[in-house]
Amino acid sequence: RAFPAPRRFIDADLNRQFAGRRSEDTQQLEAVRAAEIEAQLGPKGSAQACDVVVDLHTTTSNMGCTLIVNSYCQLALRAAAYLTQAWAGGGGEGGGGES
Repeated sequence: RAFPAPRRFIDADLNRQFAGRRSEDTQQLEAVRAAEIEAQLGPKGSAQACDVVVDLHTTTSNMGCTLIVNSYCQLALRAAAYLTQAWAGGGGEGGGGES
């Protein structure tokens, strides 16, 4: 509902609804969505949490292709290195390089 508004959120910032910071108002759209996400992916930092999440965003900033990864996650670091090479035309499956 926020996208066509156009707004970042309707009731509360979704990014502030995780890790025990959820709104007391359980009727807020973003609080409900955060509970749904945690039910699917597991609470962040818990043993039930999934190993990797790819979170896609848009921006109005002129950032080009941007990756943000946690330095402690070797899989994320390797994926970022692969994508960086592919975006630079270094080849690889789906990369921009010539074969």
